[in-house]
Amino acid sequence: ELGEIEAQLIACRGVREAVVVVREDEPGDKRLVAYVIGTADLEPDATYLREQLRLSLAEHMLPSAFVSLEAFPLTAN
Repeated sequence: ELGEIEAQLIACRGVREAVVVVREDEPGDKRLVAYVIGTADLEPDATYLREQLRLSLAEHMLPSAFVSLEAFPLTAN
């Protein structure tokens, strides 16, 4: 399911890359968080992204938070 959410995010205007993860800040409290890298000319906001995703995804597949990044962190491996 995460791949489907990521694909829908990348299809949104202004999104160059996207990664969706399941976060569990407290035991049993899981939520979806989307990390997005915007295009050079536009950085989409959470309201726009949520509205676009709502058109094609079920409510339980909508991320509860959107985090804009300049780039995704890379590890040595």
